[in-house]
Amino acid sequence: RTTEMVLPIQEGDERILLVDDVKTLLNVETEILERLGYEVTATTSPIEALNIFREQPDRFDLVYTDMTMPRMTGLTLTKKLKEIRPNLPVILYTGLGNLLDADEIRESGVSAFLKKPVLLEDLASTIREVLENEK
Repeated sequence: RTTEMVLPIQEGDERILLVDDVKTLLNVETEILERLGYEVTATTSPIEALNIFREQPDRFDLVYTDMTMPRMTGLTLTKKLKEIRPNLPVILYTGLGNLLDADEIRESGVSAFLKKPVLLEDLASTIREVLENEK
């Protein structure tokens, strides 16, 4: 019988801008991030996310965005946000793993990339990793 070490789920208190065009997913993701201790500003619109960010670019410690959204992809949103604040940490997630160009993702400045379904432990540790690397 093996005894696995179970690490506690990593929490934080930073401010996250969350973008997902599917309202039900947005609500679940907001709840998860808030349970982890983060302060979340959530929107279903990448256009609105960009406007919120433009108004207060230093308000957020991290952006967590879906890749596939109408009117603007998560990758395009990332590029536009990074034009405003180049060192902004961004985590991009998608259910369409093979349709993405790894070079394009790297060039966009995405800090980390997650595939749906995103496990709580993976999300929690990825957020901490990205935020620690940016300090």
